[in-house]
Amino acid sequence: TVTVTAYDNAGTSLGARALPAAIPPFGRTLVTDVLRYAAASTTQQDKTGSVVVTADGPVAAHVQLTDRASNDAFVVPGSTQARSSARLMIPYASNVGAFRTWLTVRNLGTTAATVDVIARTADGTQAGRISALSIAPNATYTNDDVLGTMNGTNSKVTLEVAGTGAQLIAAARVYSNGRLGGVLQGRPFTDASGSHVLGYVPDTTVESSVLYVINTEPTGAATATLELRTSQGQSLGTRNFTVPANGFVSVPDLARTLLSRTTPTQTVSSVYVTSTRALMTAGFVLSTVNSDLRLYNGHTGGGVRMVLGAAEPRTGLTVANVGVGPATVEISLRVDSGSARGNPLTITIPARGLFNAPLVLSALGAGTSSGVVEVRSLSGSPVLATARVANDPGGATGDT
Repeated sequence: TVTVTAYDNAGTSLGARALPAAIPPFGRTLVTDVLRYAAASTTQQDKTGSVVVTADGPVAAHVQLTDRASNDAFVVPGSTQARSSARLMIPYASNVGAFRTWLTVRNLGTTAATVDVIARTADGTQAGRISALSIAPNATYTNDDVLGTMNGTNSKVTLEVAGTGAQLIAAARVYSNGRLGGVLQGRPFTDASGSHVLGYVPDTTVESSVLYVINTEPTGAATATLELRTSQGQSLGTRNFTVPANGFVSVPDLARTLLSRTTPTQTVSSVYVTSTRALMTAGFVLSTVNSDLRLYNGHTGGGVRMVLGAAEPRTGLTVANVGVGPATVEISLRVDSGSARGNPLTITIPARGLFNAPLVLSALGAGTSSGVVEVRSLSGSPVLATARVANDPGGATGDT
């Protein structure tokens, strides 16, 4: 049994409703217009807010938001209380040219939180600050142009969200004046590590990549090494970078640099990052068709079972084997009822290699379905899955 409770930005409850039926094992339930649903209303609420999902068994939740102006979809995974933190890092924000950054910060605590938002440039210099925001319990701070509020101009920065003793979650969407963009979740500073993996780094005619490497330590530069790997796990070379304290480096088109090319290499690769200090990483994927952004956080490793809760016919999937030996991986689909659909796909991915399916449901023989894709490492080697969801027939708009 699952209950959905919605709150407006001030922290006032809009209502709570149980789902009409239990979610079957391995199944899912879609709640459209969730604020209306929680408020038991049939009319548009004209509000932004947050949703709390409670259940009598383990569930995973995400929200898919659609920009009404552009029809661009973006996905925000649900966060548990354990993932809240008094200090969060958002690895990328921008107001360069036509781009702006929307920020949302939610207080999961039981008392009001006093929160600062700090922007830092590549050299670690503070570029702007919003101080002493008061966020009530269950309330959310949102800002459609957070860098503009800081009087920042033409900036690419990181954002630190900090509140002493607070329990916060945050996310940011970077979007163009065409209302196309992508979302990054804020991550606790404790996620910083000396090694990271970015499992989907395309360099093709339709997509280009920029990698962001952030030094989270306030003193001392970090030396970071980026290694590019092919789908077969072959190393194409490395590049070293110095990352200033509290700063970052951006690395465009790494494949072209290592292969000495000035045009797209038509490759999809993974990148392994090692460093002398604790880092965070993020991938920035740009659609060359319409300048839609797709953003994702790097990870410190992988797992043996991963679930994508929002797969449909235009969904792409990349699975990187981050282990030291070959990985036997099974990919399967279950529809809303929890029943299997299509044919499970079993593949062997070389060590440090990857498998890329531009249309994963077609690869499973279930191209017209929708549901939950499960990725399992049958051999126990850790893997990292990255999905691309689309919101138009050609797959040009969406998120990663």
